[in-house]
Amino acid sequence: PWYSLFHGLNSTWFWTMGSPGIYSGYAPDFTNMPFMQASRDALSEIKTGIGKLLLSGKLQDDGIAIHYSEASHIMDSIMSGVKDNKLEGGITIDMKKPVTTVWKNTLTDFNKALEHSGLQYKYVAYEEVEANALIERGYKVFIMPHSYAVSEKEAEAIRKFVHNGGLLIADIMPGILNGHGTKQEKSMLADLFPSTEPGVVNRIGSGKTVLLGDKLKGYGYLAYSNMQGWKKLDGRNKILAELIEKEAGIKPKVTITHKGKGEIPPTEVFIRKIGDAEYVGLLREYFLYDNNTYPVSIKFPKKSHLYNMRTGEYLGFTDSIDTEISCQAQLYAMLPYRVTSLKITGPGSAVRGKKSEFGIYVRTSSSTTPSLHVFRVEVIGPNGKRLAHYASNIKAENGTGKYTINWALNEKQGKYIIYVKDIASGTGWQKTVSVE
Repeated sequence: PWYSLFHGLNSTWFWTMGSPGIYSGYAPDFTNMPFMQASRDALSEIKTGIGKLLLSGKLQDDGIAIHYSEASHIMDSIMSGVKDNKLEGGITIDMKKPVTTVWKNTLTDFNKALEHSGLQYKYVAYEEVEANALIERGYKVFIMPHSYAVSEKEAEAIRKFVHNGGLLIADIMPGILNGHGTKQEKSMLADLFPSTEPGVVNRIGSGKTVLLGDKLKGYGYLAYSNMQGWKKLDGRNKILAELIEKEAGIKPKVTITHKGKGEIPPTEVFIRKIGDAEYVGLLREYFLYDNNTYPVSIKFPKKSHLYNMRTGEYLGFTDSIDTEISCQAQLYAMLPYRVTSLKITGPGSAVRGKKSEFGIYVRTSSSTTPSLHVFRVEVIGPNGKRLAHYASNIKAENGTGKYTINWALNEKQGKYIIYVKDIASGTGWQKTVSVE
């Protein structure tokens, strides 16, 4: 669930709910398997307001775009066919079976190498490339994984991108087919690659190009299919990360430094931005098969009022912390102000069957207008138990939100506590309401 949320997905799915057992989500006694319980626990936490807050922001990339070419996908199905010879009734039959794994796996090679290096990217489709999105959106790096097919308009836009200072990276010579899949005498982008030797950087105008060949081949598949863990990856993600840093000057905005001996598993970094506030997620993929804890120093992009969102701890006005990192997701809020308290306004009494309206406000250490916040509101009844039917996640533009309770006709008389927590800072406040 954390991986889905950090990547901007608003749901998570589990498809193999068959018979009870290790390949399903539940045991023969219908209790959750450990991995399913961990998933449920994560979802429960995410649904208390963290999800609503993060999905209100925009995932930040590092100026890196990856080519998404549907024409190349289709041509991969045709060009990567598997030939089988079968004997039926004394006749040999030649069959072509379309497969689409080469193009898909190559995309995975590159995106996993970037993620494991603490870098984020955006996929840019062929129509967007044709519309000059590479330059207009300010990308510094354009990656073309197995981009067989390139249209004339794409080629023109890519050529302009490189001459204007962009770094173009590909695994194979891109554009050997045009946008319709027709084979060309020479690549549509041949002029951008005077040297096709893997790893050689070509200087074209103000920009650069480089073919990587098979230096990352199989990296993505190993990242999620091997049972030997992250060490089997041999640190090959650094090939791409070091190239991008050297030739485009791009480094991770958040750096994680091991304070012990040896290497540590790759950790993906996510930054979501809402106004002047930034939210940093750190996650080690479970496919890396390492549940160990490592002492690290984390360096953030700038000084801010830093909060550990999962513990509600205020970490100070700082840009670095010493902590431990494990397979558990970590989430930090970088706020331009400190949240000093919350304020709840509204009636102190209510009548069953009627509604009550409350205002909730963030109080900060700064005179600047707060950014968007999310409040988790829970109601505790006279018996001390939380009433799930009144719980709500409230979006608060400029730190101001409204909460309405429609009291049930059969509620017990007595004192109810309305408890509000600010998701970003963990700051809480409560108000008592007498229900008659």
